[in-house]
Amino acid sequence: VANSAVRRLAAPTERSASGGAAAVDKHPGAWGRGETVAFTANYILGTGFLTLPYAVAQTGTVLGSLALVVMAALAYVALQCVMEALARVEPCEVIAAFEPGASSPGQEVVLENLADLLREQRARNPEGPASGYGALEMEDWWRTATDERRGGRRGGPGPPCGWIAPDRRVEMVELMGMYLGPRGKTMFVIMICLYIYAALWVYAVLVGQTFASSLPLSPDTSPVLSYWFYLFIFGALVTFLTTKDITGPVMTAVNLSFAVARLVMVCVMVLTLLHGLLSVGRGGEARIDPDPAPLYAPAGMFQMLPTAIFGFIFHHAIPTLVEPVEMKAHVQGDFALTILLVLLGYLALCTLSVSLFGGETLPAVNLNWEEYSPPSEVMGLLVRSFVVFFPAVSLICTYPLQSITLANQISAVVPGAPPLVSRLLAACPPIVASALISDLSFVTSLAGICGFFIVLVFPCLLQYTSKAYMERHVPGSSPTHYTSMLTRSPVVVLFVGAIGAAMAIASLTMILKDTVVESLWNVLHPHEVQWP
Repeated sequence: VANSAVRRLAAPTERSASGGAAAVDKHPGAWGRGETVAFTANYILGTGFLTLPYAVAQTGTVLGSLALVVMAALAYVALQCVMEALARVEPCEVIAAFEPGASSPGQEVVLENLADLLREQRARNPEGPASGYGALEMEDWWRTATDERRGGRRGGPGPPCGWIAPDRRVEMVELMGMYLGPRGKTMFVIMICLYIYAALWVYAVLVGQTFASSLPLSPDTSPVLSYWFYLFIFGALVTFLTTKDITGPVMTAVNLSFAVARLVMVCVMVLTLLHGLLSVGRGGEARIDPDPAPLYAPAGMFQMLPTAIFGFIFHHAIPTLVEPVEMKAHVQGDFALTILLVLLGYLALCTLSVSLFGGETLPAVNLNWEEYSPPSEVMGLLVRSFVVFFPAVSLICTYPLQSITLANQISAVVPGAPPLVSRLLAACPPIVASALISDLSFVTSLAGICGFFIVLVFPCLLQYTSKAYMERHVPGSSPTHYTSMLTRSPVVVLFVGAIGAAMAIASLTMILKDTVVESLWNVLHPHEVQWP
């Protein structure tokens, strides 16, 4: 019975002629490093990066860039926390299957099954950290740990290779329920719902501002009226799509095309910014704003921090991204590389944009390309149209998909709700909110405040509780392949989580104080609004 329990938890393996576990062949479509980095980078980018240059301009080039680096470092620590919690799923299930007591005679059976699980993980990861460990090392760990338990000593040696993420998909919500219980799971689902609502709000504002700024209804029409007109058209279209079944291979292909185009757009923006700065130095038509952005402006930090963390949100999707990866032992390094590449891209885009546009950097920096005018008129038209309108056009597909995801979460929180009602509750409120408050930097900051909990608080809680569970039942068994010098200390993990909660509370307080009153005034006085 004990051995069969482990086999249910572990992925299927083939048996070699000697009876040991043999490596499983790579299945078609399994991700290597290139695919992992590409898909993860696309998941991180979204459209939130368009608001980063404005936040850096308000905070100062140096201080804003430093904030980006700090947020990337915290996101990396939180990444390790999620990977550790994910790697402990299988051993925790083995422990839970027997529910051993402090002096239970079944403890040896648990240790034997954990050793079997290590061998199974070695078979699934032939090039991973366990490849140098054979059955003898596994038995040594099991016997040593058993002797520690019999002697009443705690804190025995950890497994020789560390636990690795399972091959099967484990959803983030499942991790929350497993380690944080029903209340923790419910709180996480609520936070995810708030985050998606805020993200949809960002999408709607971005679309409305893009078309109102670039294609006003008439020269005499109020910018806000143009904004409301385009917002109504966008809202009607995406709400209709949300109520339909838009999943399938066609939509998958469209989203993949948009993902590639988004990466191309970032490259085009960086290249044209470099061209603009070089033109300034050579006496070209481009110019640097006479009122450049400051180097340090601490007052803008409460807006910069949530905007920066919004640019690194992908932690709630880590289990989904891990599942198709072939070599689970290397996936944390692939994620770390992705965070580094995204950080370098953000720094390049922000510093170049702020250097060229200065105080005229817009809340959605792609709108600054409306004035892009290279020597070739055809090239200028193509670049302007692509950079300015592509983000808004891509959101026509992204908004319904995110709304459907949110509707599924609503159905989970409110069982029995009709699917149509759930989808309407997901799609409509962000459109209404966008009509009332259209400050893009404010809305992005709200999404970032939810991001503090998703990126920092919940991952740290997962790491802490999963480690505590294993140490309580089998001391010394909690180390994973993904454990680092930072996450080995519970003080560091809890500190990062506390920092995330503190930044969320402080940012929310300051942003509400400075922005809500001004935004409501804009709604009541639409003809006096200075539209970007």
